[in-house]
Amino acid sequence: MTSIESRCKDEIIRLHVFFVDWFKASLPNTDEQFDAFTKCMAPQFHIVSPRGVVDALPKLTSGLRSAHGVHKDSGFTIEIKNCRFLFGAEGGGNKGCYLMTYEEWQTFGTNETARISTVMFREKEEEGVGDLEWVHVHETWLPDMGPP
Repeated sequence: MTSIESRCKDEIIRLHVFFVDWFKASLPNTDEQFDAFTKCMAPQFHIVSPRGVVDALPKLTSGLRSAHGVHKDSGFTIEIKNCRFLFGAEGGGNKGCYLMTYEEWQTFGTNETARISTVMFREKEEEGVGDLEWVHVHETWLPDMGPP
């Protein structure tokens, strides 16, 4: 695994650990803690949910902020599996852009869902070398693994 692949995989895992901690209220609901999400998102970030709904960063941020503690007592977990590096541009107009796929398996109570996600990362320009930002995510339910 190259250092870029490793950085991308580490970032995927880091953000999903934050999601679990946020949804379970293991983190306090403060701006400082929420920065773990906001500081890694590109201003033009969009996500396509497994249901085909496209959300821009402002709506996603608002929804996520208000979801603090929604899985506090549910045994909620996220497991990231099968990370794959698909593309990395080292020159031209797409310099520092990387494409990854991964599976996201969520468990809450007795329910389990799984989706395959594709993420486009970009190197941040303003906050120092080595920082990645999320530019775009597209999620699709794995066969027979959508919500009950």
